[in-house]
Amino acid sequence: LLQVNRPAKKDAYFLGAFNRDRKAILEVLHPLLTKAGIQPRFLLYSRKNRKAEGGNPCFTLTQEIYTYEQNIAQVKNAEIIIDLTVDCHKGLSLRFFESICFSKKLITNNDSIRYYDLYHPDNIFIYGKDDLNTLEAFIQQPYQQVQSAIIQKYSFANWIHYALDLPPYTPIPAPELP
Repeated sequence: LLQVNRPAKKDAYFLGAFNRDRKAILEVLHPLLTKAGIQPRFLLYSRKNRKAEGGNPCFTLTQEIYTYEQNIAQVKNAEIIIDLTVDCHKGLSLRFFESICFSKKLITNNDSIRYYDLYHPDNIFIYGKDDLNTLEAFIQQPYQQVQSAIIQKYSFANWIHYALDLPPYTPIPAPELP
């Protein structure tokens, strides 16, 4: 039987709670990603029925709750992960750990990432800091493999050992921000 090699689907994935700031960023990113040959898959969760928001081609509103396993399956199939924090969130989200674990590019609005040792400008695009005109060039750049020591440092096993002070572990201090 003849096997047909199909090109990998290039997409960007976001799943998060509905927030007007997130919605606005996704509306900016959608056409830029599409122009760069990336298919956006943006899912905004809302318990409320948001008819006024429905029909927006930039994202899908959902009331479905995804399990972590369902979300990880989507992350694994994406080329780019989108991480959009809200004002009350500080520090690294799970999206950062998933991006280095699965060697995925990340687009985030979390500016503090540039002060962590896992940051590489070919892997992480900072919305609001990096020039949107360079987004397509960022997408075209190959992913730069993160050093195994850094991947281990940010692994869940190391994180839980560090959080519970159960040696051995590698400390994960928050960076000093300017």
